[in-house]
Amino acid sequence: MSHDNLLRKCISQKIRVIVVGTSAGGIDALKRILPSFKDSKKLSVAVVIHLPARGPNLIPELFKEICSFKVKEAESGESLQPGYIYFSPADYHLSIESNETLSLSSEEPLNFSRPSIDILFDSAAYSFESKALGILLTGANHDGTAGLLKIQSKGGICLIQDPSEAEYPTMPQSAAKSLSANAIMNLKQMKSFLEELSRSSYE
Repeated sequence: MSHDNLLRKCISQKIRVIVVGTSAGGIDALKRILPSFKDSKKLSVAVVIHLPARGPNLIPELFKEICSFKVKEAESGESLQPGYIYFSPADYHLSIESNETLSLSSEEPLNFSRPSIDILFDSAAYSFESKALGILLTGANHDGTAGLLKIQSKGGICLIQDPSEAEYPTMPQSAAKSLSANAIMNLKQMKSFLEELSRSSYE
């Protein structure tokens, strides 16, 4: 699907939540796309990046310096708010509930990962259906493919980083082989697309 047609589709479906998953190489990829989100009264962003189970999560502080959206570590029970980027804490799964609150759990790892991209994507698919947009970036395992399939099955929109550009292509390659994504984009294209979506107006 072309850039312009995909933007029109996002607007017509009134996208409300954008869920992003990444693993190895993800910090640099996120630095390229998360600053694309400008002031918005409609979009919320939730991010899972595979993190070591021990030690402090310094990632939210890193992105506060470069993002227009407010950036924070997700807290269980808080309401999902537009204009925010929420990062999953280390060693906790992050989900979005049907009442648009966030929840954290320490259930068993999925695809050897906690936090799990699939769990976040699944929850967004069930809670927001066609108003969810899933983005899968660089990574060295297969986490995220099943979650994108769930978003697609509920009518949501799926973007995959071009595997030929990804620092670790296994994750986007897995997704690209398993589903017909709405678009496969390099990070420059994704940045431009998200800037336009952030600027677009719909109620």
